[in-house]
Amino acid sequence: MAEIDDIETSLVEFDPSSSVERFMALGLEPGDILTHGQLRQEVLQLPDPETANSHEAYEQRRFAIMKAWVGTQDALLKRHNVALQSVNGIGYRVVPPGEQAEWAAKIGRRKVFRTLAKTKLRIEHVDTTALTDVERRTRTDLLTRVSAMKQAAEAAVRKDGDD
Repeated sequence: MAEIDDIETSLVEFDPSSSVERFMALGLEPGDILTHGQLRQEVLQLPDPETANSHEAYEQRRFAIMKAWVGTQDALLKRHNVALQSVNGIGYRVVPPGEQAEWAAKIGRRKVFRTLAKTKLRIEHVDTTALTDVERRTRTDLLTRVSAMKQAAEAAVRKDGDD
């Protein structure tokens, strides 16, 4: 239990400024990779989840790393214009400035598509027998508009896949 309390305390005290400084001190250049190990040990300086004494402590450590990393990524982007792209199973790639805008737009298009798909699903699955005529027309109008937006977003995401 003390192990979990220590992690919760480190989360409350976590300041992304120091992790940003440690990241910048690594001297990574555009295109370089920051491994998961480097991130945890050198940048965030948080304990390895694999050495936890219990499943609960393991999950707490993983959560602490994720939460600290989100704050650090935001601070790196806002203070130093450094964007980091996830590389599955390895770590994070420093996105070169010449790729950063298109990379950000591509991620945004995917998120918009997923959000619109979920919105359409929620609108489609309304108990229409419980609606008034006005509510039914409103639902139909919203479904038509969201479907059109989703279709446009889907086309943009599909085009991204052709790159």
